[in-house]
Order: sequence, then structure tokens, then C-alpha cells
Amino acid sequence: MKETNMIRKIVRLKQLVQRWRHRIPPGGSLAVYVGDEHRRFVIPTRFINLPVFASLLNKAEEAFGFQTTGRLVLPCQVEFLEKL
Repeated sequence: MKETNMIRKIVRLKQLVQRWRHRIPPGGSLAVYVGDEHRRFVIPTRFINLPVFASLLNKAEEAFGFQTTGRLVLPCQVEFLEKL
């Protein structure tokens, strides 16, 4: 009985760790959220220097200001970012 409970706890802990790993973008990348449903994209940080991303960041500042929601939301459609 104790072994079964221990196995369940280990499985649960492993699931939690995997879930958190998916939330933290890998080094050299950034998570951004796009569209009405705030779909998550992980992009390389070097993309931020591209004019299109600079424009999106400026528009995000105009639309949302410097709100600290913990997410970087870009004001564009999901399809637009998928094509980039």
C-alpha cells in the first residue's frame, strides 16, 4: 500500500515538473502571446531586433502600456505570427 502511494506521488511530481518545463522558454528564446485566445509562441530573442518585431513591441506598448501581467502580449493575429 505504501509503495503504491509513493509511486503515485512520484508520478504526480514528474507531471508537475514537465508542466513547468513547458512554461519556461529555453535559453535564448522568449514566450509571447498572440490573438484573442492569447496563443503562446516561443521565439528566439534575436528576432526582437527585426523591424517587424520592433513594430509589434511598440504597438503592444501603445495598446497595453507597461502593465505587469507576467505575459508579453503582441497585438496581432495568430496567423500573422505563424507566417513569420
